[in-house]
Amino acid sequence: MLDYKLGSYIDSHDAVVRIHFAPTHGYEEHVGSKTTLRIFNAYSFTNNNWMPNQLSYVFYIAEPDESFTAAMVQEYNSKRENHYNYIYKIFKKLKKSTKETRHCYVADYLKNHKEIDYILGMDYDYLVVNPSIGIEKFIQPGVNIVFNTRFLNNEIAIGSYLVRNTEWSINFLYGLSQMNNKIPPHGFKNRDNGALHIYLLGIIKPQATSEYTKCYEAWRQSVNLVTYDKYVRCVQTALGPPRNWGNVSILHRGHGWFVDFFILKKN
Repeated sequence: MLDYKLGSYIDSHDAVVRIHFAPTHGYEEHVGSKTTLRIFNAYSFTNNNWMPNQLSYVFYIAEPDESFTAAMVQEYNSKRENHYNYIYKIFKKLKKSTKETRHCYVADYLKNHKEIDYILGMDYDYLVVNPSIGIEKFIQPGVNIVFNTRFLNNEIAIGSYLVRNTEWSINFLYGLSQMNNKIPPHGFKNRDNGALHIYLLGIIKPQATSEYTKCYEAWRQSVNLVTYDKYVRCVQTALGPPRNWGNVSILHRGHGWFVDFFILKKN
């Protein structure tokens, strides 16, 4: 690359993709300075202290043996005037049986890092829909946590949320983690994703006690995807259409930042 001075030509493109930690500082004349998307594998992502300076988005590719990594966390710093500075953390790998405790890790991290404004958690099997849209576009004034509606079945997804560093958010995540103890035994409950729905119903509409009881019973009786979808519809009927409820916002299907990997793989 040093034999050619293509920096201006590279920066003239709408999008510039860089792999791993390929440097630009000091080599702008040869490789340019613009970075729209930077792709890592698990090793380079977790074994390097490099921190991006001006970056629209970083897409993290998880290795197959990291299938139970709790969450990919993106710390969002909103204090920059002209651009956004993203710092990346990986929470330690958890066993499948304790996957729900990832929400405790997020809450603890927020509690111990008051300088952080937002955390974006993403499961390893989610893909960014449009990397040209920065995460800051999904921040809503006064909202403490933002969820996505899944493309597949209108389920509110637990695998990725944008959470604001507030006392309310920390308590919300601790409470969500404790829902693990309320997951009914036997049948198909979809673990913490199932728990999220009934938890949100209790948080958003605490007065809807009859609807809560009805939906929890539907969850308790769920034995497969068909009956689980009935439970999800029960909660969604009680909540109403996805929207901003103040502390919680649920984005409409197709309006979020991710899509399940298996959907793209299938097609």
